[in-house]
Amino acid sequence: MNNIFSVSMKKIFSKSFQLSSSRFIKGDCIGGKTYARVNFEYGESFANAYKNQGFFGIFFLANYSHGSTETIQYVDQDLLKFLEFFNSDETFKRNTMLFIMSDHGPRFTYSRKSLSGLLKERNPFLSVFAPEIFIKRYPNEYENLISNTKKLLTPMDIYRTWLDLIALEKSGKKSLHNDGRSLSLFSEIPMKRSCAEAGIDPHFCTCLKRTKLQINDTTKNIANEFVNFINENLIKDIKHKCAKLETSKIYEAYLLEADLIKHQIFVDFITHKYFFQIETKNNNGGQFEFTVTEEIHKNNGTKKYIFDKRYISRINKYGRAADCIQKDFPSLREFCYCVV
Repeated sequence: MNNIFSVSMKKIFSKSFQLSSSRFIKGDCIGGKTYARVNFEYGESFANAYKNQGFFGIFFLANYSHGSTETIQYVDQDLLKFLEFFNSDETFKRNTMLFIMSDHGPRFTYSRKSLSGLLKERNPFLSVFAPEIFIKRYPNEYENLISNTKKLLTPMDIYRTWLDLIALEKSGKKSLHNDGRSLSLFSEIPMKRSCAEAGIDPHFCTCLKRTKLQINDTTKNIANEFVNFINENLIKDIKHKCAKLETSKIYEAYLLEADLIKHQIFVDFITHKYFFQIETKNNNGGQFEFTVTEEIHKNNGTKKYIFDKRYISRINKYGRAADCIQKDFPSLREFCYCVV
């Protein structure tokens, strides 16, 4: 890390290579090498090229795990070789901080509907290797890094950490960047940090206490309101291409604990948040998770349910069932079962 980022940064993008090489991928191989090995070698080449200047690089590999967890094991040996490459070079081992991480856990496994499956999907893997020179030069930051392994973290915190890493090497001080929601892993993160404080919406928060609800007329009504929201709002303009959905089954329904959720204060309303897992008809058994806000008017007791596309997750594959809208409405494929 000595003198890292002190030279003008060179921007190197592998997108052209990725697009070009995709034409030659057969199975998981390019020629006689796995796709993963080719990408790791690209990373090794990049690191060697900037070995004496300092560098920052991000390499993303998705095709082995994006739609299934069954093939991720094929990356093991290639990842091991990549780690051995860094470990075998004293310069890299002493000077390079290495992050190995995922953006999310498995989304479509057989256990996805379980609480365990939900936790795995929302708690992706993160491992950080701190080199010797960092530990010696920044002992307090390293101590915080170790302490924060048991804290609530977000991808925004990783970004803030990278900014700090650059700033530390430039001036010996942490970044002044403050977006109001991210905390560096080099600073002490509060043990009782809430999802609201971290900027995590209730739909994606795994720290909320949940009260399980009985499946009754109320929960059935909420599920039907959700399906109606899809039909009358999300796929309204393409309903001639997509099947009209119906509620098939409610797997789970929970009330989310209010004191851990950041609420706006409404003078005339009482609000509750619910989390559901349901299955729908007419779209090959589409399974969804959604979070909904219930507003109850204090004066007349009328109820309104507020849905938001951002807080809806499809938790089983839709495959090619939505190919008819793939070109023009790709963001709505999870809700559509083509009838044309």
